[in-house]
Amino acid sequence: MSWGQVGRYASRTVCVSLLLGCSSSGDGPNLSRGQTQAPVSPTAVAMVGGISVQPDTVRRIAKAQGISPRAALELAVSDTLLASEFERRGDGASISVVRRATQSRMLLEELQRASLGRGEPTAEELAEATARHWWDYDRPVMVRTAHAVVQEGTPEQRRALALKIFAALQGVKDPAQFIAQANTVPAGDLTVTVQSLPPVGLDGRTYDPSDPPRPGAPPGQFDTDYAAAAHAIENVGDLSPIVETIFGLHVIVLTERIEARATSVEKRRKDFRSEILRLRSETDLKKTLATAREASPPSFDRAWNGYLDMVDVTSGFR
Repeated sequence: MSWGQVGRYASRTVCVSLLLGCSSSGDGPNLSRGQTQAPVSPTAVAMVGGISVQPDTVRRIAKAQGISPRAALELAVSDTLLASEFERRGDGASISVVRRATQSRMLLEELQRASLGRGEPTAEELAEATARHWWDYDRPVMVRTAHAVVQEGTPEQRRALALKIFAALQGVKDPAQFIAQANTVPAGDLTVTVQSLPPVGLDGRTYDPSDPPRPGAPPGQFDTDYAAAAHAIENVGDLSPIVETIFGLHVIVLTERIEARATSVEKRRKDFRSEILRLRSETDLKKTLATAREASPPSFDRAWNGYLDMVDVTSGFR
């Protein structure tokens, strides 16, 4: 859960209605601590610390956020857990204050202040952030290649075909021409894969700027024998000798050499500060939710799946 997501659902009026029993216009009932609003419908989808989560609440959250009813239920439960945790900490906030900002939001802001209070990013946090953004901040020399790899067959058959491909590619420097020419060599019963590949570092790390991995995902990894052979090619447009890896016998052409990029500690500290503080807060939030779930385990009606299936996020119950 990111701070952006937290902010969106923590400020919705349905959250206030669920947690506090008051409407966005301020004309709902005042609830003292420990009281709960009367159920909106005969059957609650879930109960959290004595507070009921109604199907209509789930519908309104789903409609407002454009999410599924099941995801909306999880948000409603999380809101309730956070509000309960805020009350447990005994900050003494009055209902009039909570009407302006939900209890869950207030707790989230408390967690954010706590993350700031732990000081500037540490060396370990900075190293972790650098690893996440290595392409832009700590990139080694990378090379882009195309290759033809002969797979299957006996060692002798694979070697003979690789030699034919190598001979057919002499003098070919353009990647598109390399691929076209390699595909003209008859493979018989053997399998030959011809393709362009994204940049790869000497350590096998790979990254495709045109199709970057999702945030937080580890970098791709090439076979290190292939990476070493690709980096050993001296000039763009040159071919490697025949290279053997666990995937087969390769003929490789170097199509681009990408220079290394390094940035100062000061720049990385400046650029990563907000992200590091956000991740601190998100980690604290997950721990708080886990503690709250343990203290007040949500209980779901055994037929709650059926209730969610009744929810129509566009108009209400079917």
